[in-house]
Amino acid sequence: MRTKMFVPTLLSTLLASLTTGAIHAQGTGPVAFDATNSALTGTVACNGGQPTAITPVDASTSDLNGGLSDVTATYLSATDCGLPLYSIESAQDAAYTSDTGSSDVGNGGDGIQQVSLLGGLLTYQAKVEYDLCGASASGNTATINCQDSTQIQNLVFAGQPITGTYTQPTTFNAIAAQVTIPSYCTGLALFTGSLTVDSTSQQQSGDTGTITSAPVALSGTLTCVGLPLTSMTVSLQDGDLIEYALLSGFVGLATLNATVTLAANLSTTFEAANVANPTQ
Repeated sequence: MRTKMFVPTLLSTLLASLTTGAIHAQGTGPVAFDATNSALTGTVACNGGQPTAITPVDASTSDLNGGLSDVTATYLSATDCGLPLYSIESAQDAAYTSDTGSSDVGNGGDGIQQVSLLGGLLTYQAKVEYDLCGASASGNTATINCQDSTQIQNLVFAGQPITGTYTQPTTFNAIAAQVTIPSYCTGLALFTGSLTVDSTSQQQSGDTGTITSAPVALSGTLTCVGLPLTSMTVSLQDGDLIEYALLSGFVGLATLNATVTLAANLSTTFEAANVANPTQ
């Protein structure tokens, strides 16, 4: 019998007590946050065609002073171009925003189990992630600090286990990696592309900006060398998006520190309550 390393949990009573005060706080701080957290986002193109966006998987969104949004789902899967796209046993995604007179918060997080992308090209047993962004002001200067912390258990890409701690984007390449998917392809399926661990980006234009983090980002083409003759080009990320807007009259820039730990064994439990109250 398989032992699960963590079980996503939702503590309803605790969540209500954590969010009520923030939702009804008096005044507003220097920055307004929107937070979106998804188990998987990205694009797919069939047979060299134009890429189309997939529906974000288990997406949770909290806008401005929206408090906590928590979404759970089990046994998620999809195919595209006649080939397997993803399979996820369970996912819990949470987003939390608060806008008060003294500080602002935009947080996200997820707990995911038993993930398989492109028919087993990339698999991992469990993932726990927290994205925590906060803002404060001194005079007319806003300081925005974000921290992403991710732990992933038993990550395997193109047949190779990947372990270690990463604090900057790191890319692993695969050329004609074999994937056996007999229910979809009578011969071998071959993948050429890359996995990037700890992918992040920041953009700011005027008084608005975005911060994205993708602990796992997969891009490349899976081709059936058999029947049916088909190919699928993907760009997939376990996406977290934090958007922010500076209050009129304020200036400031955001900083992001992201760490991804890939290990054989994890014991961390994801709780949506910790997205709303990460100090607990």
